[in-house]
Amino acid sequence: MEWWTVVEKDSSGWRRVLAVFGEEICDGDGDIDRPQLGAIIFSDVTKRRQLNAITHPLIRREMMKHIFTAFFTGSLKLHNIIYLSREHHEGMLHQGVWLHCVRVRWCL
Repeated sequence: MEWWTVVEKDSSGWRRVLAVFGEEICDGDGDIDRPQLGAIIFSDVTKRRQLNAITHPLIRREMMKHIFTAFFTGSLKLHNIIYLSREHHEGMLHQGVWLHCVRVRWCL
């Protein structure tokens, strides 16, 4: 799961982000312009906290959906462990494996 799926166009997260940051952060198609939003939030800690207050609960909810699906179907899912650790939600997972990737190679 990628974090920005919680703010896809016409979603509740998208509407909440636009209510705080205004429609000027959207590109020509109405999607959130992530580089533009990034420039705003990384230059203003208050704005970053506002965005986090909107997106983090939505991200946690989506992660829990994936975790429950994996539990009930027995399927393996990879989760954003960095997010869980940074936000002090390690307890959401019963077991975890920490991976440190030095290089990623794509093979077709």
